[in-house]
Amino acid sequence: MPYGWQEKGEDIEIDSSRSRRLNVLGLMNCDRELDAYIFEGRITSEVVISCLDKLAENLKIKTIVVMDKASFHTSKKIREKISEWQQKKLEIFWLPSYSPEMNLIEILWRFMKYEWIEIDA
Repeated sequence: MPYGWQEKGEDIEIDSSRSRRLNVLGLMNCDRELDAYIFEGRITSEVVISCLDKLAENLKIKTIVVMDKASFHTSKKIREKISEWQQKKLEIFWLPSYSPEMNLIEILWRFMKYEWIEIDA
């Protein structure tokens, strides 16, 4: 709730409920075509590895994946996969820290969060 007010001495109740948390991992190319994967719970290094393994399966040309430096993007498990992905023509490029404006998919996520999704969703 961005703001609110109430009369002095008046109680205001807001219904709330617990719902499952959904997270989206997305891969977007330069043409802004999006492959989205929806998960209940957290996105972990294992989830990222699974999605990148799937991407690497059928690559014909060198492909560079640009990622921020979230811990699940830079973990030891991710770093251990880099040489395997390179053999499959998949390269990883990490953006400088605190630079979401350079990450096209972050701009998309922000737009979705504040423009598309209803506030009560």
